[in-house]
Amino acid sequence: MALVPPSKMHMDSKAKAERRRSTIAAEKFKKAKKGKTRDGPDGVFTVGYGAGGIEEMSEYLPSSDDMVLFGLLDFKIGSGMFTRHKLIYMHFNGEHCKNILKGRINAERKKVEKVIGATNGGFQICHQSECHVDTVLEKVAKYFAADHAPGEDPLTLKELKLEYEKQIKSDQAKQLASGKRKTARDFDRKFTNGEILKYIHHPTGPFNWALFKPNKKSMRTAEINSAPLSKIAKFVNAGSLSVNEMMEDVKDDEVLGGILRMGFGSGTFRRTKHIAIWWSGEKVGAVARGAFNAKKKRVLELLKPFSFSYTAQRKEDLTVTHLIDIVHKKLVVDGATKSGHDMFSEDAFYEALGEEINASKDFFGDTEDSGKLKDLTPKKAVRKLKKYEGINWVLLGLKK
Repeated sequence: MALVPPSKMHMDSKAKAERRRSTIAAEKFKKAKKGKTRDGPDGVFTVGYGAGGIEEMSEYLPSSDDMVLFGLLDFKIGSGMFTRHKLIYMHFNGEHCKNILKGRINAERKKVEKVIGATNGGFQICHQSECHVDTVLEKVAKYFAADHAPGEDPLTLKELKLEYEKQIKSDQAKQLASGKRKTARDFDRKFTNGEILKYIHHPTGPFNWALFKPNKKSMRTAEINSAPLSKIAKFVNAGSLSVNEMMEDVKDDEVLGGILRMGFGSGTFRRTKHIAIWWSGEKVGAVARGAFNAKKKRVLELLKPFSFSYTAQRKEDLTVTHLIDIVHKKLVVDGATKSGHDMFSEDAFYEALGEEINASKDFFGDTEDSGKLKDLTPKKAVRKLKKYEGINWVLLGLKK
């Protein structure tokens, strides 16, 4: 029996997945109900949404070009305080859609546009083959042309495409980081503290955060100063999806010591910073806080090496945005930043995190269903896109 090359198997499975997606719109159209429903106003339904941009959305358009659908795309240019977003409306007016059905849906399309809300512009296509990066960017470039700074040349199509590719990488990483994955507690084996810390201190090790809970036992100063980590604190958990995942194990009535690895950029341009974290929740009593804090110095010492330590009491002080701001402040003081190029931006963080997540798939036993997105109502899908929560396209349909 002839063996099938792995590359061909991958291509075949990818082709099957694309064919399956191209039938989703028709399947959801059949299931959708007319009139106001819990899932969508007046027959509006969600076909799909995601972080893969134009090319991914095109896979959800019927290759037979026999439907009318409506999309919302997010395009982002720049980073940090110079970020500009453009929300673009897409009208897929399938050429082979039956004229009567096409007319009825287009006559009622304001119902969909009401869900989509305000946009910065739009375009229409009649064939799935028209929905690819080069064609769409040509159509939307004009909406960025009048948005450049005085004395600055508008972005060329090539530059716009490079910016869009960076956005896709960042959004896909945000989407992965907002999902669910095994943590150290979910494995069939127990990791030693040494193993956990070794993985975290490695620039691309599978774990990028760990938390330890100082014990309540009263100890003399000399005993604390010579105690190993296992004697002074209990391992809580470790994971790979960074800050947001770590926060699921952070409680307001606990004191925790932890270490977090934050990467920025990818490949040879990657930069890595380790942050030691001391969490002292707002609901911890004064006496207990004092007892735990007596062990702070030793716990953090045992988590070395790290770039700097940070103490927090409120959960809003342990977000990706806030921690990146802290990294910025520390690096400005240390003279480690360069003007004109922000190597420690939020986009650079998610670029590095996406690279880490993809590199550790085998370690965590990820499957094709691991990153499967849950169904969202039209309003929730559009809201998620407009809040920039890691998706950049939404595709909607209308039942008539």
